[in-house]
Amino acid sequence: MIFSSGAPQFGQPSGSARRAEEFSAAQSSATASRRATPSRRAGAETTLLQKQLAGMRNGGVFVMTIPKAPYRCPPGPYERACVVADYLKRTKGAACKVLVLDENMTIQAERHTFELAFSSMHAGVIRYLPGVSNIAINASSKVISYVDQIAGTTVVHAKVVNPIAPHRATGSAPGGWLAQAGLNNGSEGRWASVNLLATSRQQPRSRTFM
Repeated sequence: MIFSSGAPQFGQPSGSARRAEEFSAAQSSATASRRATPSRRAGAETTLLQKQLAGMRNGGVFVMTIPKAPYRCPPGPYERACVVADYLKRTKGAACKVLVLDENMTIQAERHTFELAFSSMHAGVIRYLPGVSNIAINASSKVISYVDQIAGTTVVHAKVVNPIAPHRATGSAPGGWLAQAGLNNGSEGRWASVNLLATSRQQPRSRTFM
């Protein structure tokens, strides 16, 4: 996913010029996050999203992006889409739209439940598009472009953008601390097998809480 503040970029400077550009880029990134927040952390991020949603009018478009799995809390994005759709219908009007751009080919958790919610309870409001790629977001203009499953490019003008960037647990990469500690004994070596009754890692004489 490409996420920009809308500022043009030129070349590769060096020395003090590069440090100045990096500082400017950091400021632009902070500004961009205020315009299109992932709202992963409760507090300032979720408060910002709440204010942005409160500022929407009937007919406005809310766009959410979902990264490829695995990511933290698989049902989370789909739950948020339903909550946002319900809020917009009740407080702004039925003409509001929630566009969910999922980089995965299918819903990643409780598939039947969310398919039912999207197609019945929130029909006409939520539009769920799986298998999208090349998502590009301009935080300044709230313009999003993406490529669908049949390689068609679409451009959307949103009122609120909620980009959920790819994320992994720290140390989960190959050779990371998860593997070094011998905890990645789950599926495909990416997960820690957990004893659901004891909520601990399954390893003799060990209780590693996840």
